[in-house]
Amino acid sequence: MVGAIEFSGVKKSFRRPDGEIVHALNGVDLKIEQGDFVCLIGPSGCGKSTMLRLLAGLDQPTEGAVYLDGEKITRPNYDRGLVFQDPNLFPWLNIYDNISFGLRARHIFKQKRDSVREFMDLVGLTGFEKSYPHQLSGGMCQRASLARALIGHPKALLLDEPLGALDAFTRMNMQDELLRIKGHSKIKCAVKWAKKGKSAVEIASMYGILRITPITPEVIRISFVKGVTAKVQDTYWKPKADTAFPWSAKESKTAVLVETEKLRVMVEKKDGAVQFLTPDNKPILSEKRDEPRMIDGGMTWTFFDWSGSEKLKAKGILSTEWLDLTAKARYVSFGGKQARMPLLVSNRGYGIAAAASRTALLCNVRTFGTYLHTAGDGQIDYYFILGKDREEIVKQYKEL
Repeated sequence: MVGAIEFSGVKKSFRRPDGEIVHALNGVDLKIEQGDFVCLIGPSGCGKSTMLRLLAGLDQPTEGAVYLDGEKITRPNYDRGLVFQDPNLFPWLNIYDNISFGLRARHIFKQKRDSVREFMDLVGLTGFEKSYPHQLSGGMCQRASLARALIGHPKALLLDEPLGALDAFTRMNMQDELLRIKGHSKIKCAVKWAKKGKSAVEIASMYGILRITPITPEVIRISFVKGVTAKVQDTYWKPKADTAFPWSAKESKTAVLVETEKLRVMVEKKDGAVQFLTPDNKPILSEKRDEPRMIDGGMTWTFFDWSGSEKLKAKGILSTEWLDLTAKARYVSFGGKQARMPLLVSNRGYGIAAAASRTALLCNVRTFGTYLHTAGDGQIDYYFILGKDREEIVKQYKEL
């Protein structure tokens, strides 16, 4: 996340009120190559923030020098963006003016006006332009602080524990947001090859194996395992079609297409995201193209591009009642019994049944992210169910 940085013999000392000298840094030599994403790790008071302040030009070393791309740092400059532990927004300015403040200070606001809304959209703050900091949550204010730092296109983005005060949900999504913004995500789902079998199509990426299994003309199973040598495992629920029916798979230069009489599933090769379409190519639902899925430590996330106007409901645990998931996050399943496979139903005429043996969380809060999360399985597995209404979707769901 940086241009080339060098600390050369850096020493930084402070004099306490009682006259004692405190050495925050002593003889630091460090080189960071351009494009690296580096974390400074250590206990409180070891000098991490001091190093960042020296990089930002807010303090000067007692001895030695700090360089960015070969130039000695002597003062703050727009080529270094700093995000503090707290948002530190101007309380008398709205969010739009806070983010654009640096552009105005450099007298380039008129030329860069369009970029303000671009960066607000990038961090998920579109619609809050006229809001003031006290009207927003801590996570939203921190997003504004991040946009303010990024809008100047700095060579080095310096983050002084900006997520420490946030709740777990917001912190996780902000971490993902930072990786996505700077293009450092390690998850590479672009298609490398595709292979059609008797009952399914397997698609490989550097991240893992995606399997698309037509169950009926209206139901498609989507499975994913991390690693190119991993194998998709059967679950409690139907692994493949009970009865043969016509379906096809085609591969072009840009996409892999699996098609039944009622449903089309397309995976674009550049991003590996699964898209569900009608036979006449009208979009129904898509995984997010910038990062469609993630598996980490037995936990899984499938990121869906649910629209803001979409009405979502889900069956939770063993209840026959429906939980409202419009702009909400709920745990909808605990346990490994077949009757507990959680079902999400949309007013757009489809359902998603998550083949989760343990806990499942459905999140439809755009600030936190829109995803299906499971814990304990280590394999992404869900069924996409097409239906004209909820009753038809539930009927097909019960046959799984």
